[in-house]
Amino acid sequence: MGRIIAIDFGRKRTGVAATDTLQMIANGVATVPSGELVEFLSAYIAKEEVELIVVGQPKQLNNEPSENMKYVESFVANLKKKIIYSSHGAPGDVGGRFEKKEKAGQSIGG
Repeated sequence: MGRIIAIDFGRKRTGVAATDTLQMIANGVATVPSGELVEFLSAYIAKEEVELIVVGQPKQLNNEPSENMKYVESFVANLKKKIIYSSHGAPGDVGGRFEKKEKAGQSIGG
């Protein structure tokens, strides 16, 4: 069973947490400059088995998307280009779940 990575994206810095291999306990992994996040995740996935990446949706108190949502959408679009994924959320669900999948005999994180 692979780890689940959770991302709390910010304009300057992003919090990254991951579960243990049994997916029972999550701990903070790092606070990463947001401009370096995709590279950090690629390196993490190369050394650890990762099953899912979960990206938080920034919301206001009235449940409307916050101002930061446009930055999260941009990050997720870039992440999709760099990391093979399979979305399990609704179409356009930016904070959806991403999981590794096989592609041409290669596996991300395995």
